[in-house]
Amino acid sequence: LSHTGRWEAGTTEISYQKEDITKGTINGDNWTLDAKFMMPWEAAGTHYTTFGTQLSSNKVDSWGIEDVNGNLIDVIEQKNKAFFAEDEWSLTEKVTLTLGARFDDPDDFDSHVSPRTYLVWKSTEQLTIKGGIATGFQAPRADYVAPGLVTESENATTGALSYTYANPDMQPETSI
Repeated sequence: LSHTGRWEAGTTEISYQKEDITKGTINGDNWTLDAKFMMPWEAAGTHYTTFGTQLSSNKVDSWGIEDVNGNLIDVIEQKNKAFFAEDEWSLTEKVTLTLGARFDDPDDFDSHVSPRTYLVWKSTEQLTIKGGIATGFQAPRADYVAPGLVTESENATTGALSYTYANPDMQPETSI
């Protein structure tokens, strides 16, 4: 579900995605809400600035499955709140600088800021040179870190069973 609004001051985009999963006796309920506001403005060049947020939830209802130690696992839920801002600044007709940052605040892990910068030089009509550096952050899903959770999968073609063991020591991924 999504909506784009065009306003005098800029453009808004909002989208909602929901995913319901059933795997054996485990049910998953995942959703993501994205919203952003994009606006052009002038000051020492042309700017195109974006502000936004992303809210997400990953919920697993195991219907009383026992973990490897015999303890019942009921509901595992993880939520993340993220906020971001980015400015695409046309320094000249041929040079654009993009600066941005994203702040993630997951329930189960420390918050994290991911900055980025990017420079584009359109030297001729046939040649554009681009370069930049960005960082990233991704917290593991709740069902990947639930202590003692084991999920069973069956290969649809061969019927072979495989088991996935959650790792409570798993940490968020970061990149540069």
